[in-house]
Amino acid sequence: MATFLDVTGLQYFTSIFVFLFVWIVVFAVLTMIKLLGENKFVNAMIGLLLAIFALLSPIATSVVASIAPFVAVLFLFIILMSAVSKLLTGADVSAYPALTNVLWMFIIIIVIVGAGFAGLSLAKGLSQ
Repeated sequence: MATFLDVTGLQYFTSIFVFLFVWIVVFAVLTMIKLLGENKFVNAMIGLLLAIFALLSPIATSVVASIAPFVAVLFLFIILMSAVSKLLTGADVSAYPALTNVLWMFIIIIVIVGAGFAGLSLAKGLSQ
């Protein structure tokens, strides 16, 4: 009998999740920092190309698949923290630059550790 906790069928959709995750994150970052200007089409196309490149590389796919849950939990934490700070102080998270720096450091640490573990597991799988 299938239950709600039986998510083994989701492993077949890993490549789709990785593709969407990379596309959305790259588009959001490029839109936020305005590196290429205000044109959202250019940002979306660069995100699409990077998502395709990430999908074609098994190393990038395994790295993104291993770090995506942790980054999603961190983003959820940021959203909840923003709502609480808006409720209690009237200012959102952007009013606290030290906090945003700490959150960026957490994202960088998650990416480095996730890439290390994904690289180790990929190297272990290739040696067997």
